[in-house]
Order: sequence, then C-alpha cells, then structure tokens
Amino acid sequence: MATAASLLSLFPCAIRAAGPGGSEDLPEERLSWGAELELELIDTEGDAATDEPAARFHIDQLYLYPKLELTEDAWLSADIAVKVDTTYIEEAWFRWQPGETFWVQAGLDDAVIGKLDRKSEAEILVETAFYRSDALGVQLGGALVPGLEWWTSATNGFELTTHQPSEDDAYPIIHDGRRLGTAGGGLLLGGGVRFTRAFGDGEASAMPFAYRGGLDRADVAFLQTLPGYGTSSNDRKNRWGATLTWQQGPLTVLTQEIEAEDGELERSGLFVQPAWRLNDTHELVYRYNRLRVDLPAIPADARSWDRTQHVFALISTLADGVRLKTEYYINDEETGGAPVDNDELMIQLEVAWKP
Repeated sequence: MATAASLLSLFPCAIRAAGPGGSEDLPEERLSWGAELELELIDTEGDAATDEPAARFHIDQLYLYPKLELTEDAWLSADIAVKVDTTYIEEAWFRWQPGETFWVQAGLDDAVIGKLDRKSEAEILVETAFYRSDALGVQLGGALVPGLEWWTSATNGFELTTHQPSEDDAYPIIHDGRRLGTAGGGLLLGGGVRFTRAFGDGEASAMPFAYRGGLDRADVAFLQTLPGYGTSSNDRKNRWGATLTWQQGPLTVLTQEIEAEDGELERSGLFVQPAWRLNDTHELVYRYNRLRVDLPAIPADARSWDRTQHVFALISTLADGVRLKTEYYINDEETGGAPVDNDELMIQLEVAWKP
C-alpha cells in the first residue's frame, strides 16, 4: 500500500507535466490544499461479540484534499485518507462545469444519491448498505429549467461484501463495496431528476432515482452463503427510491427510501432526519434509520438481521473549521434469538479546512 509521502510526491509531478508544453509548472495559485483530522472518544456497550467494549480514544483518520484548477470551469480534486495502518486515495476525479446548466465528472467519487448532508459522524444505515463506497466511472447532469435538474451515471458495479454499520466492528451488514479494477457483473447505470420549489422563506426538493446493473460470479457466490438464500444464479442488481428535503428557518428535514434487488435477495431501507439549528454554534440532529433484509434471521449470522437505529447528536461549532460532535446511537437488531448490547457513545473533535 502506498505511503502518504509517496502519494504526495506524485502530485507535483502531475502539475509539472500539465503545462502547455508538457514540462512547465502551473501557477502556484491554481493548486490548493485542505485537510481534516478526526479525533474520537468511543464507548460501546459490551456483550460477548462486541469488538472493542472498553472506552477508548481513536484517531479516525486524517484527510488531505488537494485541488488543481485547470481553468475556471475545470478542475482536478482528490481525497487522500491517511489512517494509522494504511494510506489510500479515497476519491480522485475531474470535473468540467461550463456554466449552470451542464456538468460532467469522471473518476472516483460519491454516487449522486450519496451527496447528502447527514451532519452526524454516524453513517446512515442505507448509506453503509448501498452507497458508502465511492463509484468509479462517469457522472453528468445539468438543469433543464429553473427548479428541475437531471443526472445520469455509468460506473463500475459494486462488490457485495460486509461492513460494520456504526463504530464497532461487530455485527456487520451486507455492503456494496467499491470495485476499482473491473466492472465485475458489468456497468451500473443510474439516473434521476431533482425537483426544487420555494415555499415562502423555505424550500423543498424531491429526487426520484433508479440504478440497474448486474452481479458477477463472486457476488452470486456471496449471496449463496446467506442463510435461506439457496443456489439461485440470478444476476440482477437493481436500486430505486427517492430523496426528499425540506428547509424552513432553523429546521431542516432530510429523508430517503431505497428498495434493492441483488439476485433473489431483496432489501429496503428508510431514514428520516430532522435537524434544528439552535443558534450559530449549536445544532440538534435526530435520525431514525431502518434496514430490512428478506432473509430468515439467524442469531449467528448478522447479515440476516433487520435493523433499526436511532441517532441523537449535538453538533457544536467551536471555531472556524473546528466542530465537536457529541452523538449517541441506539442500535436495535432483530437477531432471531437473544438481543445484543451494542449501543454507542461517540464524541468527536473535527478540525478541517477545505480548498
């Protein structure tokens, strides 16, 4: 795995080679940097399977954000994640946006449906299940008329795997992991539209979306390990749903519902997140999460469990670029047997500046 030093050393070379003659440096003002450090205190209820039940301090990660402006309409951007044991490029993409009515982006970045302001450090259950990993491919969109936008994408299909749904590594859920070197079952094609309308001093928006793709042999083999799934070789991969937002004064409400098909496996998820800004420095956030899996619940296989999660958060701005997030997660799993104890307290100091 590349080290942070080796990754950073490549960037000036790319800048030098980008000059008109292939060897001249670009003006320094076109290159900017950002960074973000997350220091956390985590305390998870301890049961027999909790990975780390003792309270502990934890450096979640250090992010580096290089950005290179090629023209006023085109730029390169990347997110470099530096963790205790590894360093990798989490995002890297080129964007061209010649005005307000059209944009195109190529590279590794969040899916369009994942560009949400969840505010909390806690990730959304449907986010972890379906779009936490970045998508490699092409995305484009624009505005048709005021209040009506469109977008479409063609990216590598994701890899079916597992990931923990919150801070502790225990009790993972089925997760769409990023696939870089191959499209696997083929390209994942997606699209949607966003309607936006003002209501007095507030604003509401709705974005229906859909994705269609396929599974590769490794994905089908993964599905066949799930309890009660059987030996089906069905390779369909479909996603559809909608994102709704409403903002009025200090109140913001965000909600999203997703239905998913992977072969014969059906999953569905929903979250509702109201947030209330108390003043310039404090915001209260609550999120109701639900994730359902069409499998018989087996106590020994957390992939088969239905989940409900409640997130309570106070987001405090201490200074420019410095935030304190105090969050509590109530995790409720339908295990098919005895309940598990894995509620979590997370306090995070986030220090960040963006280019």
